[in-house]
Amino acid sequence: MATTVVVTQAAAAAPPPPAPVQMVTQPAERQPIVSLTLALTVSCLAFWFCGFVFGGIGFIVAMVGKSAAAEGDKEGAVMLRRVSYGFSIAGAVIGIICIITVVVLARTNRL
Repeated sequence: MATTVVVTQAAAAAPPPPAPVQMVTQPAERQPIVSLTLALTVSCLAFWFCGFVFGGIGFIVAMVGKSAAAEGDKEGAVMLRRVSYGFSIAGAVIGIICIITVVVLARTNRL
């Protein structure tokens, strides 16, 4: 018994396998890092030595800014860093004014 093999045109004209794809990658653009370490440090110093109200608010704002930087919101983190500096400096100035006032009143026996 003879077996006949029928080759269709579709099977004979099968497409060639796809060519390998080359991926070209470029180095990622470096984003500037927003560091809030100094803002946290200044707010802690303002909290402990000068004005606990403004220093505490400055610390909270700096922590919110740190979270914003971790999420990729660089502009928001920079803005919150500046606000934290403002509260910390305000607390330091008010604390120093209060200390000077108490010392002057104590020296003049009005306290």
